[in-house]
Amino acid sequence: MRLPRLLVLALLACSTSPVLAKTGCPARPVGSLVYPWLIEEVMSGDEYADIYVDIDGGGVPTGCRFGDTNIHDSNEKFTICQGFMQQWHKSEANGSAQTLKEKFISYGGKHRKAEREAEKLYFQQHPDDRPECYPDPF
Repeated sequence: MRLPRLLVLALLACSTSPVLAKTGCPARPVGSLVYPWLIEEVMSGDEYADIYVDIDGGGVPTGCRFGDTNIHDSNEKFTICQGFMQQWHKSEANGSAQTLKEKFISYGGKHRKAEREAEKLYFQQHPDDRPECYPDPF
């Protein structure tokens, strides 16, 4: 009975040791996926759309429409709108019905490759930051 308790105490001492402790990840806003190497502009091969989401006064989505887009498949448009409406956060509610504009980009191969290269460069230039501090976007 005494041996497991000693083992737990030894593990706790090791895990809290400054020699073994890693520095924490930089603070980021809750729920945000902030990648310093992010390439925000649309690149050739990407699919993009301006999405207009209608919400009621309580912040519940009531409709979704496409604005400027290069997506032509109606099933894909339906799926994208459903995703926006199901994942909507009610924090945008202000007590009145409104329409909010969002940007949708689905990366093509060129964009994915450019971001992988930008990520490698970022970590070369910032050796104190660590990849495990960022969830894998792919």
